[in-house]
Amino acid sequence: NKEWVSYSYILGSIASAGNFIWHSFVVRNALSMNENATKLRVVKGFYLRYVVFILYAFIIAFVFRNQIDIIWFGFGLLSAQIAIYLDTIWSIIKKYLRIE
Repeated sequence: NKEWVSYSYILGSIASAGNFIWHSFVVRNALSMNENATKLRVVKGFYLRYVVFILYAFIIAFVFRNQIDIIWFGFGLLSAQIAIYLDTIWSIIKKYLRIE
């Protein structure tokens, strides 16, 4: 079903965006602490985020098991990272082509 390609990507992108926002929240709050507390909080936040991230992926895959397109769901899960990579690549290209 072609519409499930879009739904799959959107469901993955929602998780990716949530993960990225949660990560920025953890890092922002951790920066105001001493070094040992910061390390502990970031490590805890990392593992908790990925446990939630994996649970979400399994729940979506189980609930929509006959409909979801797992490849596009996976691309959706990586959408925040892909956007970061593309932005970095574009910044490098702009630097070398002197585009402002």
